[in-house]
Amino acid sequence: MMGTTRPKIVSFLLVVMLCGCSTPPEAPSPAEGVKLRDLAPADAARQGLVLPPAISLRATTYAIPAARYERIARIIVATLDTGPGILTDARDFRENGFIAAAGGMADVRPLDEALAKAQATALSNNYYMVFDEKDNDAAVSAVREIRRIEYVSGGQRDTMTLRPGQLGLRIVARRFSRRSSVFRLTVQPIWKAAEDATFVERSTGISRNIVFDRAGIDTRMQAGDMVLIAPSGASHEGTTLADALMTITDARGEMKIVTVVTCTGLSQ
Repeated sequence: MMGTTRPKIVSFLLVVMLCGCSTPPEAPSPAEGVKLRDLAPADAARQGLVLPPAISLRATTYAIPAARYERIARIIVATLDTGPGILTDARDFRENGFIAAAGGMADVRPLDEALAKAQATALSNNYYMVFDEKDNDAAVSAVREIRRIEYVSGGQRDTMTLRPGQLGLRIVARRFSRRSSVFRLTVQPIWKAAEDATFVERSTGISRNIVFDRAGIDTRMQAGDMVLIAPSGASHEGTTLADALMTITDARGEMKIVTVVTCTGLSQ
């Protein structure tokens, strides 16, 4: 009897030892299967923890040799919609030396081809997430020394003095409703001081910036649409706002500036 019992005891001990050496299965992680949106508090929107709907825009600025510009200006007018409905004030806009045009996705390729033929060079290509009424400024050209320009507002022509600073385009977008696919876009020329805002300006909200609102674009857009702002091909007496904003001189000589703002998408 003793001879048969010993092997059974040894076998039982081996089984117990082997089972004791195995690693117990890991408990599932508490975070497994949890998504970021699940971690947001129920009142996240009320606490301002959820971003509001945004409009994605791309602003591309091109430089075109002045000698080739008059022809490209005619092509732009012929290719895109240049009706007065896209402007804040058609007369003031024209008198300040600008042209503007609007188009959709079908117009992108013809415009690109025209810019290529004119030997246009992309100076900048910036992307913006624009929230309702939150403006973004796209730099266009620099004012390196004091210069005098003519600015037409309400049909009245005045002479203004611009100090060294930055000329650009202020872009503001606003959705008509949270789920609307159409939004309002304004693009206005702006001059900004070269120095940072002072403490008084930051605390009071008073700004030295000059917004040329009478020379702006005011239109409706949706995803895929674009607007273009550029100097007219016509010659003007004196220095217009468009001359100051959209004409530069570099190693290639005098260059005219064209800026295209495209809506690349909307978030809900």
